[in-house]
Amino acid sequence: MLKKIMIVATSLVAFPVLAGTQTWNIQSGDIIGTGYGNYISKTVDGVNMNLTGWADTAGTSGLETGKLMYWNGYGLGMVNRDESNTAPDHSIDSFNNGDYDMVLLKFDTEVNLSGFNIGWAQEVSSSNTYADVSVLAYTGNSTFNTFTSAQTWSSLVASNGGWTAQGNYANVDDYSYQAVNSVVSSKYWLIGAYNSVFGSGAGLGAGNDGFKLAAVTTTTADAPSNSVPEPGSLAVVAAGLLALSRARKSKQA
Repeated sequence: MLKKIMIVATSLVAFPVLAGTQTWNIQSGDIIGTGYGNYISKTVDGVNMNLTGWADTAGTSGLETGKLMYWNGYGLGMVNRDESNTAPDHSIDSFNNGDYDMVLLKFDTEVNLSGFNIGWAQEVSSSNTYADVSVLAYTGNSTFNTFTSAQTWSSLVASNGGWTAQGNYANVDDYSYQAVNSVVSSKYWLIGAYNSVFGSGAGLGAGNDGFKLAAVTTTTADAPSNSVPEPGSLAVVAAGLLALSRARKSKQA
């Protein structure tokens, strides 16, 4: 009897589901809209992702949208409002005017950004074919909608900014994959040219990085996940069912 009750108790407690993995190829596809307000929308395995470009071009350092552009075989680039559509400024970069380009990835469900691929990359000061890259996730308590010209990259990671750096990666080679060491799940992620306001580390240098984004890899639960039940929890459920069973037998007797 106890064995049967334990089987029923186990079935009543939700176990976590396996995670799914999505690979997003962002080297091609439809760009929706024109100019600095354009965006990209993609769907993989039922998960929707929108991409928009941002840079600190408003006034001295406020955030404004940039223009996303595909470069066949090289990846996704971006032109901010202070630069021209010429190489290497049309990459996701920090080359000129002290502007830092980043791409905002919005998902319709929480995901963990487990890695990304870059295509073309360069550090202008040395002509090295790699770039330093920053990755951030929105972990704030309030609902995130969009950025405003009143915000700066540094204000995002302030105590009430809601964003946290998930990694600053030095010398990411062109046409390579970079794993992101993060356990965070979020609907909102940023990938862009390394900015020292997001942290420091060996080999990192700000202001001379450019790259084109080729792909990102995400993981997400296939269904709402619940925590694994502890043995004590199962015991409590089983004891309750056993007590009900005994009471029912006593009543029938």
